[in-house]
Amino acid sequence: MTNCIFCKIVAGEKDASRVYEDEQVLAFLDHHPIRLGHTLVISKNHYETILDIPDNELAYLIQITKKIAGKIMKNLNAKGFRISNNNYRAARQLVPHIHFHIIPVTGDTPLSVTFDRLELTFEHLDDIAKKIRGS
Repeated sequence: MTNCIFCKIVAGEKDASRVYEDEQVLAFLDHHPIRLGHTLVISKNHYETILDIPDNELAYLIQITKKIAGKIMKNLNAKGFRISNNNYRAARQLVPHIHFHIIPVTGDTPLSVTFDRLELTFEHLDDIAKKIRGS
């Protein structure tokens, strides 16, 4: 895709601090990191979301994500990490190209992520589960 910043990084048209690269996957440091070592792991093939990427390529992408997370834990002395994937603008996917964030926690300050929680009855949860199943 010609306007995709990640495709331009893959093609070498834009700079990135590369962490890992093979024929299918590229990992590089986020230009606006949440934490030091914040790494993006992308498919070299352009797919917008997790729903678009073929299963075999997704499996490989997450295997490499796991491998890099282990290196971050070891080599940055991280105490933990968060792996996240946003899909579509409504979920705050800023670059429409499949990618995973690895966000290390290297200090004593835990990673702050807050979500508003809903209070639902089991009856309501069962109704939602039926909708998801398509029944």
